[in-house]
Amino acid sequence: MIRQVFAAVALSAVLLVPAATAQSRPSVPDLRSIPELAYEFDKAIALGVPVAPLEAKAREGFLKGATPARVHVAVRNLSAKMVEAKDALAPAQSANEILEGAKALQQGVPASVLRSMRQAQRTRSLEVSLGVLTELVVR
Repeated sequence: MIRQVFAAVALSAVLLVPAATAQSRPSVPDLRSIPELAYEFDKAIALGVPVAPLEAKAREGFLKGATPARVHVAVRNLSAKMVEAKDALAPAQSANEILEGAKALQQGVPASVLRSMRQAQRTRSLEVSLGVLTELVVR
């Protein structure tokens, strides 16, 4: 009998916790319904920059409770760094390589370093190398 009561209490606690957590979590609006974000996404597509990282950045901002204006600034800044990284890493091997290049640029790595890395490795992805470089700069 005690085991059954304990099991019932434990089960109800497990079932209630996610409901309470979901209620306190900020919601993510339809990203394309915000004109500023839709503009940034369309501009990224036109410039040949992957949109998925920009959408992920917007979702992250909304989940953290940021205002649409702050989310727009973050997405715009990431988009600009991705365009700069795409140009510096041309020909870029993948969307992830462009994203890692943008992260490096955001941490203060000069675009000339990205260009030098591309010249040294023309046929291989720099995704991992750029990630390591960014981590070293951050530390």
